Amino acid sequence: MYFSNPTNFAFLIGGIAAIIVSILIFSKDIRAPLNILFASSQFFWGISLLFNALTFIFTSEDQIAVHYFRDISTSSGCVGAFLVFITAFTMYKGMHYLKKWYFIIPIIIVCIADVFVGAIFDHVVSDPDVGGIKTTQKPWVMIFIYGIPVIMLILANIYFFLTKREVDETIVKKRITLFVIGFSLVIFGVLIYALYGIIEQVFDLSSSTVEFILWIIASLSWGSAPILMLIGFYIGKAGKDSVEEIEIQ
Repeated sequence: MYFSNPTNFAFLIGGIAAIIVSILIFSKDIRAPLNILFASSQFFWGISLLFNALTFIFTSEDQIAVHYFRDISTSSGCVGAFLVFITAFTMYKGMHYLKKWYFIIPIIIVCIADVFVGAIFDHVVSDPDVGGIKTTQKPWVMIFIYGIPVIMLILANIYFFLTKREVDETIVKKRITLFVIGFSLVIFGVLIYALYGIIEQVFDLSSSTVEFILWIIASLSWGSAPILMLIGFYIGKAGKDSVEEIEIQ
């Protein structure tokens, strides 16, 4: 096994940070549904980053283990994105939407489809240049494992922004702004990460230097996001409050 790529350390640090953020948020008020949703989204995002880093510690001979690690990474990322959307939507519209079948069932179905496609059609192959492995997907698979989660995050940011417009308290506005910036960094990282993969496969272009630079940009974006969200959660009165108090009725 190897761990020579510095982007793996960024994924590792970002994953651990996101998991810590999820624990801190959850611990503030275990009875608040929005806290549970928000903490869960950060936990799954942290697991995704963590297992994405650990995926690349394997050599080409560790085929079974590396596929399991990759599946956990993509599945957790998809689930995390949908949980972020549910959090933002219910924060703006109200928690009663969680009981409406026409809202929650379609989300669950699409999320399951995302996880299924990622687990079956996202592949890990040997990379002789580094003596390890790399991931590879068809463009249509990228729509599921990158495109749909990005759409969920964009929609989440829209609802966060709508919530921000409805509240009057300055501290709450600042907190939501940091949430929006954090999730925007996640979106930016995903777009950067996926864009090169699409260009590489559609146009048959490959540059280890360009790939390395884009990986660094993406990993720094993903690693910074949970830190900003943690600051947003604790800024001002947030150390005493829960996310529940931001909800717009």
